[in-house]
Parts: sequence; structure tokens; C-alpha cells
Amino acid sequence: MNAGCCWAFSAVGATEGIVKISSGKLISLLEQELVDCDVHGEDQGCNGGEMDDAFKFIIKNGGLTTESDYPYTAQDGQCQSGSNRGRNHQGL
Repeated sequence: MNAGCCWAFSAVGATEGIVKISSGKLISLLEQELVDCDVHGEDQGCNGGEMDDAFKFIIKNGGLTTESDYPYTAQDGQCQSGSNRGRNHQGL
């Protein structure tokens, strides 16, 4: 795991907890969507970011894709949130 992506892991872990508390289901969400797609403002993929900005992205995006639909690659990549891989949004 690239330490520059830790903000994404923190935000996703907190979001997974919120989903579990509110729905009773533990759904594995994906950090890679934040790393690839939340790159405007403070969040800059594996170059660092802020949990608060990640939460804003998650809300604006309508949730996050599940881990099985958008696997973590440990590097910055092209945003696939609008593709077929990124359609199964869960969360806030």
C-alpha cells in the first residue's frame, strides 16, 4: 500500500462503518475510486489527500463502487467511476 493513499483508506473504512451501522450490511468499498477520481482540490491520488474532501466526493458521487467492481491497484489510474466497472455505488 502506498502511504500517500492512506487518506483514501481512512475515508473508505469510515464509510464502510457508516454503511454497516445504518444497513446492518458490511460491504467492502473501494479506495481506488477515490484515488483515481477524487483529484480536484486537496485530494491528489497517491500524492496525498484529506478525509474531509473524500467524504464530500463520496456524497457528491452518490457513494462508492464495491471493491470487486473496481480493484485496488496501489497506483494512480484513470477514473472509471462512469464506466460499467463503476456503477455499483454504495454508501452515504
